[in-house]
Amino acid sequence: MDNFLKDNILYMKATKNKVIYISILVLSSIVFFCLGWFLSQSIPAFGLMAGSKVETAKLNKDLPDFKIYTNTYSTSTNFVFSDEKGKVATTLSVSNENIESPSYRIIKGHTHDWLVITKIESSGTGFMNRIDDWYTILQDGTIKMVLSYPSNGSRVSGGDGQNEYWETNILNDSYNDDLAVDIKLTDKICNKNDKECSESSQTTHYIWNEEHKKFLCIPEDVNETTIYEEGDARGD
Repeated sequence: MDNFLKDNILYMKATKNKVIYISILVLSSIVFFCLGWFLSQSIPAFGLMAGSKVETAKLNKDLPDFKIYTNTYSTSTNFVFSDEKGKVATTLSVSNENIESPSYRIIKGHTHDWLVITKIESSGTGFMNRIDDWYTILQDGTIKMVLSYPSNGSRVSGGDGQNEYWETNILNDSYNDDLAVDIKLTDKICNKNDKECSESSQTTHYIWNEEHKKFLCIPEDVNETTIYEEGDARGD
């Protein structure tokens, strides 16, 4: 009889411990589920974008403005985009292999803004080439690169050869629908001391293609060349 009572007591204790263990597991699962749901619905609150720069841009003309949270770490620039309800719509991280983190700016249009990220495409001894990548947010909330072209750079010989410098300017003020943009590339070639230079420029016209959701290139015959020496206003 005593053995029977002891066995029942042990069985009850084991059952109680098992119930407690299962309850803890269930409670933990609920807590982690709720935490995951919260992080997916709002801006991460645990230092993910601590110290971020916050800006507002209309990255889709048919959607409300997005808030852009930006920070840099090492050679990376990170973006979190939230909608008007504070929910995370999408994220983006862009990196360079070395030297510096990508820079960015927001190109303001009449009905549409564009996120333009400048990053290093290639580099080497005496050589640096950066490109501009344009981004928009599509109707489904995904972010997409819609335009890319050379931004700026240089090729310095370091000897008796020529030095070359190039940069682009964005000309979009004349397009009220923001569905076209002109990109002017200026290339300057100088002697080894940069005292005597020749400069040429070409403007490329891009138009928005709704089917492919990106800008398409239409080259134009705009080619200007000038030569100047040190002391000229353009050579200072």
